[in-house]
Amino acid sequence: MNGGPALPQTAAQWGDLGNVLQRGGRHAEAIEAYRRGLALQPDIAPMRSNLGNSLQALGLFEESVAEHRRAVAMRPEWGALHGNLGAALYRLGEMEEALEAYGRALALQEGKAAPPPLAALHSNIAAALVGLNRHEEAIPVYEKSLALCPEQTEAAWNYGLTLLSLGRFREGWPFHERRLEQGYKKVLERVPAPMWDGEASLRGKRILLQAEQGWGDVFQMVRYLPILQAAGAECSLQAPPTFHDLFRRSLPGVELYPVEEIPASLNFRLPITSLPAVLRTHSDAEIPKPIPYLTPDPEKAAAWRRRIDAVAQGCLRVGLVWKGNPEHPDDRNRSMPLETTAPLFARQDALWVILQKGESIDERAWLQRRATVLLPEPEEITSYDDTAAAMAGLDLIVSVDSSPAHLAGALGKPLWLLLPFCADWRWRIGREDSAWYPTARLFRQERRRDWAGVVRRVGVGIGGSSGVRVRPFGAG
Repeated sequence: MNGGPALPQTAAQWGDLGNVLQRGGRHAEAIEAYRRGLALQPDIAPMRSNLGNSLQALGLFEESVAEHRRAVAMRPEWGALHGNLGAALYRLGEMEEALEAYGRALALQEGKAAPPPLAALHSNIAAALVGLNRHEEAIPVYEKSLALCPEQTEAAWNYGLTLLSLGRFREGWPFHERRLEQGYKKVLERVPAPMWDGEASLRGKRILLQAEQGWGDVFQMVRYLPILQAAGAECSLQAPPTFHDLFRRSLPGVELYPVEEIPASLNFRLPITSLPAVLRTHSDAEIPKPIPYLTPDPEKAAAWRRRIDAVAQGCLRVGLVWKGNPEHPDDRNRSMPLETTAPLFARQDALWVILQKGESIDERAWLQRRATVLLPEPEEITSYDDTAAAMAGLDLIVSVDSSPAHLAGALGKPLWLLLPFCADWRWRIGREDSAWYPTARLFRQERRRDWAGVVRRVGVGIGGSSGVRVRPFGAG
């Protein structure tokens, strides 16, 4: 070892090393340590469960579940192991099994474990119920969790999201604000200005709206900025530069800054997704709907329209986005494999304009073989201003839940939104319309991971589209 530290010699020592590595976020190394320890002594259930936790942290969900199942088989009387299995099944998307595992954990631990672990377990049960679209059942479980341990930030935030999904805005927004207690939101506090509470006068005051969470949220929430301006505020907005040209045109009087830049002489700040709470949006009727509230560049839009019309030759012109940000925590559910959309490209009554950013080389090659596809080069769409201009020349945008979908809604374009079985709070439960975007029509999975069924219904809808002259693709 050239004078380096001695390697562990026993299974327990390998397990201790794995635990240290896991706490430090070095999961790949932790996995190796746990496996070395289990090779010496395979029947150490906690070590096998810890191995499952590190596998889960790296997104290896199937392997994680397998290790947790082995741990439970070794020590079925340990409630914590059942809870870990439930968490792994939840991440895998197997909500029914996760709920069963959490139930076994609760039966073994209730009355024995301290309130915080029991509270976390109730919160996990509620999350699994939400994953099954059983939101009403989840509400009292979240409430029990928070009664046991009110300090739980994530449980409170998720409780708020569940209330919002049910349209219970007045109750939901205060719990939604608990997201700001999360450690990864501390960067918002670098701004040396107090949070605006919705009560203090904004007349002659400068307020900074801070982009947070996903970029779709920024598109959704900038509708509120004219309300602040009407109250006398000077509005500044932090957003990535890819937004700036579009917002500069659409939001006159709003100063734009990159996310990392803090303007001087601020009176207030506010994370942008807090606007509905502080402005008391308590019902669908109170959602501002000045649709459209974003405007594409007219010259760019005209150029895109000419280009699309020349290829479409009278058939339906449809934009497509099949995946969102891969770093989004729910991207595994929100995005679909490109191949799933193949039946759409087989149609001869529509031209599909690809609005997707970040497509792979293989995906581009696959699309280039489809005759009914217009595939822009990557350098042709480099900002949301470019995307908006391309959308202006389309009859319809078909998109998964991602920022281009919000952009289409804000532009007032017809939007067909493709949603997973358990969708984000803003799309509510069981609805086919959106209170946020009146031009949207929602297509939900009827079964978990059934994107093929969603695509089939979109295809039927395309065939039945009215108000658009449709003829075979490529006809003169």
